[in-house]
This record gives sequence, structure tokens and C-alpha cells, in this order.
Amino acid sequence: RAIFFLALILLVTSAAFTVTSSILLSVDNTASGMLGESANTIVIAQANSRAPFLGLLPLGLASALGSVPGAQVISPEVFAPATLSNQAVMVRGVDPVLFMELQNPTILEGTALSANDTLQAMVGETLARQMNLHPGSPITLVGGVRATIAQLTVKAVFSTGTTLDNEVVVPLWVGEWLRGVDYGEVSILRIEVGAHDTPSQVALQVQRFVKNASSASGGGQAPGEGNLPVTSHQI
Repeated sequence: RAIFFLALILLVTSAAFTVTSSILLSVDNTASGMLGESANTIVIAQANSRAPFLGLLPLGLASALGSVPGAQVISPEVFAPATLSNQAVMVRGVDPVLFMELQNPTILEGTALSANDTLQAMVGETLARQMNLHPGSPITLVGGVRATIAQLTVKAVFSTGTTLDNEVVVPLWVGEWLRGVDYGEVSILRIEVGAHDTPSQVALQVQRFVKNASSASGGGQAPGEGNLPVTSHQI
């Protein structure tokens, strides 16, 4: 898995800087903004995956990239296709503190997820309106990749004005469970760029960091790489 770190996709939505690759162009043309990219946010995904939603990165990479100049907030996130009352939904597992700091969604009802929440969820306003969900509503999410089920309670309804308003946001480990991956694996890293930096500058710094770290390890284990064992959970 260390190889794909040499070919990270940096999805940068900026008029001044565009990374060109077939996968990047496919994402930009068909799903612009769906990962949560914006003018001041870089999205890192596995380069050799068929789609960023399907790729996996080690969670430890988020900590490793914290030393990159200009990387102000790094939010590790995992995508888990699921169904809710037989309707297909996208579940996004996040670190609540980092997600709220980076995304800063408007809380329309209830209170935002916190670091101590385990079986709670936030629902985007579009999805909440479609399914008549409010704080306190019980929801059952059925994983679309593995035979997993999570029974949660809605804690908040949020609005971002983006495609995230169609998603269910849950604690990171719940997203990993629903996706059926090891705890310690995520789909993407979203990096908020500092006010005095540009996405292009930070993107280049990330590329250099990954290249140097891979060279230092002799092409072996990449920075932050390593799996945590999957334990049995019934949610």
C-alpha cells in the first residue's frame, strides 16, 4: 500500500491551481464538491482507486501531515454507502471535533456531535426534510458494502449549502464499521489551508512530504501506515 502514497490525488478547487489527472478530471466533471472540497480545502484520496469514495488511507497519515506548513485543520473521513428505511444514503464517518472545525456547518436543530458521542448522528437538512427526521429520531443504517447495521439517534440537523446536506454524519468508528474496514482506515483526508497560504502551495508541500517520507523509508511502510485490528461490535 505504500506505493499509492507516491501518487496521491490532490483535489484542489481553485482558479489558480488545478492538478490534472484522469481520475481528478472524472471527479471534477461528475461530482464536483461531493467530497467536501472547496476554495480553501484540499482533498487527499488513494490514487489507484476506481473512485475516491472507494479508496482507503491509513488514519495515521492525518497526524503525519500535521507537520506540513499551511495544513491548518486535517479531517479524516470515511464514506459508507448505506440504506435508511430502504433509501440509499451516504454516511460520512468523521472525527466530530475536526469535522466541525473544518466544515463549520449551521446547526438548525439539536446540538452538534462531540468527541464523546458514540451512537448519535447528524443529518443534513435535505435528507432530514425528505425523511422527516429530527433530534431524537431513531435511525437504522444498513451498510451497503458489508452486512453491517448501526442503530443510532439523530442528535442534530445541519446545513452547509453543499451536497453534504444529503448525508448522514456519524462518529468515525461508526463509519468504519458500516464500511466494513479496519478501524484506522479512512477514505479521504480533507485539509483546510491556512489564511496566509494557498491550496497550490500546501498541495506541493504535501507532495514533497509524502515523497521524502517514502524515500526515507526505502519504499517500505508509508508515514502513518498501519492497521488496527478489527474488533467485533454490535451497534
